[in-house]
Amino acid sequence: MKQFAVVAFAILLVLLLARLSSLKRPSARPAWLATFFGCLAIISIGAVLPLPLVDEALGGSNLINLVQSFLTVSAFWFFRDAVSVFYLKPKLHSRWTLLLTVTAMAVPFAFIHDRGPTSNTFMADHVDQLGNVAYNIVYMAAVALIVFDLIHLLRRPADNIQKVFLVGLIPIPVACVVEIAYVSTAHFFPYWGGAQLLADAFYPLFYIGVSIVAVAWTTALIRERGVVDRVLWKLRSAQVAFLLKRSILSALRAFRSKKPDELAYALSIQIRNHEIHTQIPLSSRQERAVARLESRFLDLSAVDLTPTAP
Repeated sequence: MKQFAVVAFAILLVLLLARLSSLKRPSARPAWLATFFGCLAIISIGAVLPLPLVDEALGGSNLINLVQSFLTVSAFWFFRDAVSVFYLKPKLHSRWTLLLTVTAMAVPFAFIHDRGPTSNTFMADHVDQLGNVAYNIVYMAAVALIVFDLIHLLRRPADNIQKVFLVGLIPIPVACVVEIAYVSTAHFFPYWGGAQLLADAFYPLFYIGVSIVAVAWTTALIRERGVVDRVLWKLRSAQVAFLLKRSILSALRAFRSKKPDELAYALSIQIRNHEIHTQIPLSSRQERAVARLESRFLDLSAVDLTPTAP
């Protein structure tokens, strides 16, 4: 379980730090908040820091378990908001619904007696208490409903990234159903040996799903910001600069250009002019590089000139 959680945490942490500037834009805040709550949720299960150390800050009576549930539900809630903004889909209900959801978890949790000391197996240790069963069912049902809504939102994927989203999302409600089945059977049928198999199936399903979703979300954000496209244009401009000047320093300066596409275009024209004036043909490797660049500009021009429907 810990390995899956650590992988998910690493991906989310990179996203969190890379998107700090997005806090200035209201439309981007749900995505950052989802990542923030997701990181805290993984910390709260003891996958990153020792659980006793985390729980001690809250009194050492397993209150961290309830906090972890709050954080997880909040992470999925804000992620649903972020997806709706990103893909221009309908938003969820008022944030009051989120408050009611976490309150619905807190009420049965309050009826769990003898909660301490800190334990990694808090839920299993108290599975004989009906309050614990109700608390976990509400928690898992809340996560499952939010994710089911996300799956419905992306049920007709428009691109490959949305398909990856669906691949990652589907195991999560399955994991929630498995967990609900576990707490129910372990409480009402304590001598049934299959309950532990259900418990063991939860973490791989849940964290593999979360990791796939995190990778898809990272890819979507990179594509949105044109990061890959800018890097490719920087490489193209560096290549033609080296062909023209035969200087690594010139290639490095071209790579650092703030407008690499415009520079690449200007340099390709200079190369063709040089070829015409000197009557010295380009080598086959040089010709292929410049021709590829020219075809790229032709493709861009064709896109720009494509008429739009009135």
